[in-house]
Amino acid sequence: MDNLSSLEKDWLDWAYPIVAVPADHREVCESAAVDGASGEPRLSLVHRFPGCVGSAFESSPIPVLCVAQVHHAAILYDTMSGFEAEMDQWVASRDVDPMADTRFLKAVRARYESAIAKWGPWIQTFSKILNGFHYDPRNIAYANFAKCWQDPKKSKAISCMSACETAFPIRKLAEAVSPKVIIAMTTDAERVIGISSWGIPRDQVIVVTASGPLRWKECRPDSIPSAKSRFADLYHRFAPTESGDH
Repeated sequence: MDNLSSLEKDWLDWAYPIVAVPADHREVCESAAVDGASGEPRLSLVHRFPGCVGSAFESSPIPVLCVAQVHHAAILYDTMSGFEAEMDQWVASRDVDPMADTRFLKAVRARYESAIAKWGPWIQTFSKILNGFHYDPRNIAYANFAKCWQDPKKSKAISCMSACETAFPIRKLAEAVSPKVIIAMTTDAERVIGISSWGIPRDQVIVVTASGPLRWKECRPDSIPSAKSRFADLYHRFAPTESGDH
């Protein structure tokens, strides 16, 4: 018998179609127009990466979902190599093994909570916005708009994001984990990903504008102070006081 919470079960149900990626989505993803799952031949083309709901997410003062753009191919391999076997095992056993979900979530957290801390979006953007509020990768839910990977020198990030938003919309992830705040790092969020459909008030979504040649890794430095100020306001609005009141 597992001890998964309702939120963890909902996240696993959201993640499963990504891990067991259907052939029709792979065909779109790997087309010349999108060029997803490219730039790192050591990664298997049959896999897509769902992100993580952190081990301390549900106990955090307010639940925060961080969304970046698309995996950096070489860095994904360096930090997540071997996780593909865990994904294969989950897909093969979920329907027949009642403990498959529990094992996979444990593997997700063991891999992602370490890897996220080494990734550019966390170092350059999310950690700076959350700094001072005692958040680390264990306290957040994390996903990329695009679940594949690309070489940053040949990126078609917007095409990847659009294709994945059609197949695996962030709205569904937001429904699964019910964040109070979403921090989204993107170049064209309103048009490409349809923030208004996420089921969360627009003032609880902080969009950080990505820029530069590695634009899924970097954001405009001048956007950090305003994003941090907005998060502080939301934190104080929603976080419980010491008495347990909001």
